[in-house]
Amino acid sequence: MSRKGKEEEKIFMKVSNSRKLYIPIYFMILVLVGVIIFIKYNGLMLDNFILILVGLFILFSIKFTELHRFSNSYQINEHSFVHNKGIFSKKVRSMDFLAISSIEVEQTFWQRLLGYGDVSIRLYSGETDNLVKHINNPAKFARFLRERIYLKRKEKLN
Repeated sequence: MSRKGKEEEKIFMKVSNSRKLYIPIYFMILVLVGVIIFIKYNGLMLDNFILILVGLFILFSIKFTELHRFSNSYQINEHSFVHNKGIFSKKVRSMDFLAISSIEVEQTFWQRLLGYGDVSIRLYSGETDNLVKHINNPAKFARFLRERIYLKRKEKLN
């Protein structure tokens, strides 16, 4: 029985960076919009050039956060954990389930409050950790990964 190609492998879970990471940027955008509305509502002078700059800033801020968010994606498939990095050029790192030695969930106080965090995945070989950064519900992701590893090891023994 031959192993399927990576493109044909079934993906059980796929995650990317949480939008909650960008709350300060979104808050700054809301403040800017509020200031513009306040100025317009009170009939104060507002140069059109400033209005265009604020609009461009808001547009680029939203585009940048979304590009940054989608530049890292993490997948759990049939045989491995896969980290895809980049948009225009890609870097793919695959970690076989049998090579993973430990999984650690890391959350700061604010991350716990907002429900996102990091998962650190270590290999038996002692290579650098692969950090799954800023994902929603990291404990659920880590639990699912542990279950897949357990099933793979059980399958290997049989």
